[in-house]
This record gives sequence, C-alpha cells and structure tokens, in this order.
Amino acid sequence: MVQAQTHGKVLVVDDDELICQLLSDLLSRQNLTVVEALNGYEALELLSESKSSKSSDDSIDVVLTDVNMPGMNGIVLMEEIKKISPQLPVIVMTGWGSEDIAVKSLQGGAFNFCRKPFNVNEIVKIVKKGLEIKKSYDKHREILPFLVADLSFDIPSDVNYIRSVIQHIYQVANQLGFPEEEFSMRVKLAIDEALGNAIKHGNKNDRNKKVKIHAQISPRKLQVTFTDEGRGFDVSSLPDPKDPDNLNKEGGRGVLLMGYYMDELSYNDKGNEVVLTKYVTKKKTEI
Repeated sequence: MVQAQTHGKVLVVDDDELICQLLSDLLSRQNLTVVEALNGYEALELLSESKSSKSSDDSIDVVLTDVNMPGMNGIVLMEEIKKISPQLPVIVMTGWGSEDIAVKSLQGGAFNFCRKPFNVNEIVKIVKKGLEIKKSYDKHREILPFLVADLSFDIPSDVNYIRSVIQHIYQVANQLGFPEEEFSMRVKLAIDEALGNAIKHGNKNDRNKKVKIHAQISPRKLQVTFTDEGRGFDVSSLPDPKDPDNLNKEGGRGVLLMGYYMDELSYNDKGNEVVLTKYVTKKKTEI
C-alpha cells in the first residue's frame, strides 16, 4: 500500500493538552504533519528549530494557536512569530463572545481566526487555506534568485525626497532577498550622500532641474545611478575616496563615505553622473 504524501506541517499551540491532542488527531487525518506546543515559549523554540533546519520537511507551514494561555498569550506569540517569519500564516482560536480579541488578532497580522468550541469542518478549511497561501508564497520565492528589478525616479531638486527614494529602494531590495545586513545603514548613507550631492552641488537646489535615479536590484547586486542636470565638474579633481587624509577636503567626506560603504564608485567624464555598486559577494557575481 502506498502511503499518501504529506501536504504540510502545522504547529498547534494550546496550554490544554487534551485540545492539542484533539487538534493533532483531526489534522493528521487530513494528511498533515502536526507538532504540538503547550505554551508560547515552546512554540517559538520549535519554530526557531524549523527555521534553522536545512530540510524542507522540518519547515512549519501554519501556526494554530489559542489566545488565552498563561505566560505568553496568543497575541504576543503571534507578534513574536511575525518577527521570525513574517509570511507564516497564524490562525488564532478565541472563545465565543470574544469578537474584540478576534479583530485585534487580525489587525496584528493573524491570517484568520476560529472560535472555541470549534467547528471541525471550519477549522480544517481555514488551516488548508493557510497552507495554500504559504505554499504559494514559497513558490514565489523560488524565482527570486533569478529576478532583477529596475526602479527609476525623476525627482525635482529637493532634499525632502531623499528619504522616500531610499525607502523605496530598500523595500524592493528586501522583497527580492538582497540581504538586510548588506544593505544596512551604510548603503543608505551612501545613497543619501550621492543624491544629496546631485541636488545641492549638481543642480544647485534648482527645483526646475531634475535628478534621474536608476536602481538595478537583484538578490546578488545593488547598483544605483544618479544623473543631475548640472554642468558637471572635473572628475580628476576629486579626492581619493580611500585616503582618510582627504576627509576634511572640499567634497572629501561624502566621497570617502561612498567609497568605503560601496564596493564600486564611478563617475562619467562630465561629472554629472555617479554610479554606486554593492555586491553581496564582492565582484564575484554579476547581474
């Protein structure tokens, strides 16, 4: 007899051992793998173990948790889960007459909720829907290593736009899987310096002149080009970006920061365009 294939892994969290066992039996009959936790701390430990495992079979796909538990309630547990796995569907179980708690759970990021005592068909349906969402997200992530995103901005020369530009670039980089530690505050500061220079020194804060920004982003490389409408400058007059002695020279601080925080820094011949490049593994992988 051929054993049916497992379709997902569910973490059930409830301080009542009997309810844990009941839900485990119910979901196991749906051809799901179930792990149990009797409190929030145990649940977070199991989730951390599944995240660190290299086997996809150990990955938890859905969390089903009670709200009223001693030590760490289900709302707090959900908040902690979202810090570890933002895309993991969390279903909360509430008592009848606890609509306000259900609403609070949904506002806090819960995928769905069900009431206790629960309806068997309802809870199976909700869990399976959560599994579909999680599998769809995992499938989407498979293509990320091969995806390259292009962002283009054409902004007036106003420093008030700098923060928004940086945030948009950061969000896309994060969605594509460009490592958080590689982007960091240093890359943000380098972009801030380059864009600030284009606005203040290139376009002389003239709002009638634009700065064009083109960002090319992949999980392996981030490259941002800034082009202003100014007259440019003699690029050969720039201080060496790797020489700390040039820190206090005119234009030296910004160039020094960009040179140290990015893997590559280059200007066009006219001096009105600068390209910043950051590699996840320096210079070993090209877009």
